[in-house]
Amino acid sequence: MSELDEVLRNLDEVEQKPHDALVRLYLVSNPRPPVADLGHLLAEYEVFVPRSQDDLAFIRKVALESEEQFRAECQRVAGILAPLVPKGSHLGCRYDDVKGKTSFQFELQKTGESREFLVTDQQSH
Repeated sequence: MSELDEVLRNLDEVEQKPHDALVRLYLVSNPRPPVADLGHLLAEYEVFVPRSQDDLAFIRKVALESEEQFRAECQRVAGILAPLVPKGSHLGCRYDDVKGKTSFQFELQKTGESREFLVTDQQSH
């Protein structure tokens, strides 16, 4: 078996393995809220701090049964984050199913004098 055949076989095996379903949230906020506060408020999420000073990622392993459940979860988190971030902040929401495919996604933004995040873009796959 050639090296390429081996690599392709391994890729096929990885694609066939089940993945954890994930809710992925990406916050862009300047300034961003303190990570310690968020870890406490969103204890069910893992918080990732990328290299950018304005970004945070939140990932939760959870299987959801519908797009409505996904939207409700994103709105719940947005409600927690809204008082902590300034206007102009963005929250990207993604749901990856057990096949690793992004099934649902939408974007929220805190605009003007709004105290809440508002949906700016929505897509289903």
